[in-house]
Amino acid sequence: MFNVIITIVVILAITGSIAAWINTRIIIEEIGIIKKELGIPERPRDHYGDVFDSDTPHRNDTEKNQEDTRQ
Repeated sequence: MFNVIITIVVILAITGSIAAWINTRIIIEEIGIIKKELGIPERPRDHYGDVFDSDTPHRNDTEKNQEDTRQ
């Protein structure tokens, strides 16, 4: 009986993780569409390891343009 419960829990966990992954992919695609409609340029990525590091400060085009006009 205990094995059956553990098996059901594992199956539910795997199903939930797959559903969460699919949901995340859909959200990322929708954000891409919204960014294109708003005219927000895409940041080039050297590798895919920094996908979740977008909360770190970085120089965007506006800051770069402001520095260029000061010089």
